[in-house]
Parts: sequence; C-alpha cells; structure tokens
Amino acid sequence: MMAAQWRKKRLDRMLVDHFLRSGYYNTAIKLARHSGIEVTAQLTLLLFSFHRLIRVVVIIIKHLVHIIENYQN
Repeated sequence: MMAAQWRKKRLDRMLVDHFLRSGYYNTAIKLARHSGIEVTAQLTLLLFSFHRLIRVVVIIIKHLVHIIENYQN
C-alpha cells in the first residue's frame, strides 16, 4: 500500500471513529463501507442500541424535571 493510500485509510478510520463518538452512526457506517473499513455488525448493533437508550434516558429526565417543577408550584 502506498503512503498516500495508507494516510487516506487512516484519516477515514479517524473520521469513522469521530462520527461514531458524535452520534452520527449512519454517516460512520456509510464512510466505513465506502472506504473498505470493517465495522462489525455487533459493534453497529451495540452503538444503535446505546444511542436509543440515551434518547430514552433524556426523555425520562425531561419528564422528571417537568414533574418536579410542577410539584414545587
């Protein structure tokens, strides 16, 4: 592999990692597939599940804050 190809692949891996950590799962998976970077199915499933869990927790917290605010009034 030439140096330019290696640098491109490394940059793509770093971008995929950044997208995954930032919550851009679909973008990360598309870039990984386009670049030939392997993202395992288990990791993808885990990330989607984690993302859904975080969204549910945020909704629950918002409801709890609303309940607390109304209880105090």
